[in-house]
Amino acid sequence: MNPACPVAVILHPLANTAVFGGQGSGDLKPINVAWYGIYSDISVSCTMADGTLHASLDSVIVAERGPATRGNDVDLNYFVSLTGSDQAILGKKSFSVHVTVPDKAKRGGVDDHVEVAFAIGGRPVSDLSITVGFQQSPQSIEFYKNFRGR
Repeated sequence: MNPACPVAVILHPLANTAVFGGQGSGDLKPINVAWYGIYSDISVSCTMADGTLHASLDSVIVAERGPATRGNDVDLNYFVSLTGSDQAILGKKSFSVHVTVPDKAKRGGVDDHVEVAFAIGGRPVSDLSITVGFQQSPQSIEFYKNFRGR
């Protein structure tokens, strides 16, 4: 019998990211953003074996051109973590996804499939959460402190 999956959520503050263009990107203003990343949707299915939660995740990740975009391709980094009811991180895995935006399109997206396994340490599944979001660069963190728009 398969247990119910923990609740899976996109962490709101980490559902968006900004990637800055090449040279001169030290000025962290919207005009210098090459790409915005949007973590749009997630679905998950799970199995349990020997105290380990095996989760299969399907995510929709969108890239949107910014004013400093060059080319049609961007790589975005995101994470999947398992947390307990006390917010303790029981495990975290990082992934990279490549998005190609068609010529003359403002946005493009991908459906990304990953599988993760986390030991749950005897905790009931009902006390756990699967959380996802973009792995933020120092530039992106600084940008969103000043510009909350995207």
